[in-house]
Amino acid sequence: MSRRAHSDIDEAEIDLTPMLDCVFIMLIFFIVTTSFTKEAGIEMNRPSGSASTPPTDKKVVPKVVAITLKNDDSIVIGGRETDIRLVGAAVERALAADAKSPVIIQAEKGSSVQPLVQIVDQAKMSGAKSVSVATIEGSK
Repeated sequence: MSRRAHSDIDEAEIDLTPMLDCVFIMLIFFIVTTSFTKEAGIEMNRPSGSASTPPTDKKVVPKVVAITLKNDDSIVIGGRETDIRLVGAAVERALAADAKSPVIIQAEKGSSVQPLVQIVDQAKMSGAKSVSVATIEGSK
């Protein structure tokens, strides 16, 4: 019996070049068709975890413009209830006395988000440099 030597047999090889070409073409397709969008939102400064220092006599504390958003979505500025359309004018009047006054919006728990966003927008459009949002306990 004659035996063939293993060196005489051609081993079958799989050519991977076409598969790699397809993979690279798909990779290029996905890179080119991917769209990157930036979501629109409101920029807010969050308080840091460090303890704040109490104000000293040397610092001048500016007058704060306080706006309260109640549970029933009514808005109170300076002790008076006002309409959402008049918030911008009220902020402008308050900033006329001191342009560096911060605006603080106190939203009661359970109030809607839409009026809160409208108040923030109107305060920014009225020229407020610093707008902060705080949550307070609402009246029950």
